Amino acid sequence: MRTVDLGEVDRGSWVRLGVLAVLVLGAVGWWTSSDAALVGHGGEELDLLRDYSSVDELAAEATDVAVVEPTGRTWTEHISTAPFAVTELRVVTSDGGPLVAGDVVALRQDAGHYVNAAPTPEEGERYLVFLHPSGVEADGPQYSVVGAHAVWRLDGSRGRLTTPKSSLPRRVSIEGADGKLVASSR
Repeated sequence: MRTVDLGEVDRGSWVRLGVLAVLVLGAVGWWTSSDAALVGHGGEELDLLRDYSSVDELAAEATDVAVVEPTGRTWTEHISTAPFAVTELRVVTSDGGPLVAGDVVALRQDAGHYVNAAPTPEEGERYLVFLHPSGVEADGPQYSVVGAHAVWRLDGSRGRLTTPKSSLPRRVSIEGADGKLVASSR
């Protein structure tokens, strides 16, 4: 077995070792702070009353199924000490429930970071959402997401689930015009 005197190791080896250490530490830092790590390690989960697994189950509980766009207006409201994120949404099209194209509604969501709850919708995106009244009437009626996780980010007529950890279908497709919107996971 050959022993190496650290004085014999060239400067280039130390530089390569340092770069490798920085890359490994950076990868570990990214992994432990990302959603992938939360899901991989179980993450913090919202205590859901019911875990939905199909579009049909959601539709049975929703008062409205709609394609929406955030207006850019968001705020935080508190009930006791619990924070809620509220996002203003414009309805693009709906399934014929009480909401119609052009309506502006407020979406109330738990403001915590849970791996099984939909994140706050982002301005400039379109979403398919399954909604029901939240029971809160601050500055008009507010809606909640059915099951806290029934939100898909749309790209044309196809959507991808925004919740990293859910029993719902990962992808959906939509068709039809306002009042005749149909969502499916087929």
